[in-house]
Amino acid sequence: MFDDSPATPAGPSPRAIVFFVLVGSAILALALLSQFNGYRVYDSAYLYVRYADHLLAGQGMAWNVGEGPAYGVPSLAYLIAVIPFRLLFPSNPTLAIFTSSFFWGLVFLTLLFRLAIKVMHPSPNHKHYAVALVMLPLIASAASLRIHFASGLETTFVLVYLTWIVGLLERLRSGAKTMQPKQVWLTGAALGIAWWVRPDLVVFTLGIPAIMVLFMALQASADMAEFGVWKRVALASAAGTCLCLGGAWLLTDAWLPLSFTTTNTLAFHPAYVHLLQEQPMAEMIRFFSNHWPIMVVLGLGVFVKWGRLMEAYSALDKALAICLLIFASYMNWGILQVMGMGQRFYYPLLPGLIYLALRELQELEENLRLGHGLQFKRIPVMVERVGAAVMLGLLVYYGIDQGRSLRAAQPADHLAVFDTKRIYREGLQNYWAGLDALQDLPNELRIAATEVGMPAALHPDRAIDDLCGTNAPALWADGLGAHSVLVHCPADLIYFPHAQYAQLHQSLSESPEFAARYTTLDAKSIGATLAVSIRKDSPYEQQLLAIFGR
Repeated sequence: MFDDSPATPAGPSPRAIVFFVLVGSAILALALLSQFNGYRVYDSAYLYVRYADHLLAGQGMAWNVGEGPAYGVPSLAYLIAVIPFRLLFPSNPTLAIFTSSFFWGLVFLTLLFRLAIKVMHPSPNHKHYAVALVMLPLIASAASLRIHFASGLETTFVLVYLTWIVGLLERLRSGAKTMQPKQVWLTGAALGIAWWVRPDLVVFTLGIPAIMVLFMALQASADMAEFGVWKRVALASAAGTCLCLGGAWLLTDAWLPLSFTTTNTLAFHPAYVHLLQEQPMAEMIRFFSNHWPIMVVLGLGVFVKWGRLMEAYSALDKALAICLLIFASYMNWGILQVMGMGQRFYYPLLPGLIYLALRELQELEENLRLGHGLQFKRIPVMVERVGAAVMLGLLVYYGIDQGRSLRAAQPADHLAVFDTKRIYREGLQNYWAGLDALQDLPNELRIAATEVGMPAALHPDRAIDDLCGTNAPALWADGLGAHSVLVHCPADLIYFPHAQYAQLHQSLSESPEFAARYTTLDAKSIGATLAVSIRKDSPYEQQLLAIFGR
């Protein structure tokens, strides 16, 4: 049993906390600086820019001007959030989409610290632990977190939404019975927009209220006022989800983003499928190991509460934990994680995990007092001093690590470079050959490819056919093969599908109809990853042949 005398100091000094925050912030800044250029933007992020441009031009959710709508991006809400940045940088798609994901990443960090203060409000003596608990995982995972700040994708926006939602749920947990009905309904409505943020998030926004209602229905001693609050939240969340489904249908003629269906139906090469199937477990392990401080706190909480786990955790804690488990399982076994680098598919777990760890800190005194063999009222001074020394050592370690990473990951001539054409020429010209040269040809020339982000960024006014079907509902519905390409993609120039798209690649390669209509130049002859096929009756055939050295 530890000494719990009143003379024991209550935590580190304010100066020590400020020092930790400042140094930790500097390490995070180093990590983000290493990605501060447009070379880190994902190809799929440019899809948001193209749809934003067409929305601003009054074309609706059209991938190509004058054609029908397509549900081609996973997050309609993020698409709306991108529009202000597109207005701010109308002539630079790379800077617009980079700034968007970077901005929402900063908002996420702000909301995360706000959530920590909110959760720890009843336990002011342990707020310094909350600062460490939030800051340390961010520093430890900076190598992957920084990727999402720079990717241009919706990941940081999703984190903002989920952190906001967790804050609303915490408010319900701590004061459901005193909330006004209007606040309750608005909380449910906030949960209801998850479908537009990203459809898979309904695991949390529908799941948590439903589980809470179930828990209370099965509990004989449940507070009826609180039970009524959670029923209204569940109802409002379900109604909001239905409205979002209807809105998505009106905008895009589809309930689900096409990427949610095409990714799992594309016939990839068996070797590539094997790689994609191995990746999720490795990425999940990497995600949890990168956020080891959270896992340590959660594991310690289970140890301290062992023997009274069911009553020690609140209903919300258990509901959130169940939904986190369901979400992680779905991401691990339910989908093919194309572009899953940086644990992108697991990052939505982070706000919930940090919240649960903060709850462990919030109830630290009581749980330690009730724990078997660990009865004391506060953390002993010696433990705090050792902990402070460990924190200092970790700051030094991660600071050196991020300093080295900055030198390796950020060449001096790449810092703050957002010129789209330069980025293409220096890093992507050997993938899509001649994309920049095509800018000299009329906009009536039509392009097709399986990866269409960079082509769309360099050719915003040109019709571009997506051979994967992610932005081409008719092509996907007709089946991905030579016949559907010839019917639905009347392109003058086709960037031939990579061999990893085995079914489509084989279908085009073996189709006599395709060979009769197109001249194919193999990848080696044009010095690129992708071969090109030029339509024989295209008015631009000779110009295209000249571009590719024929």
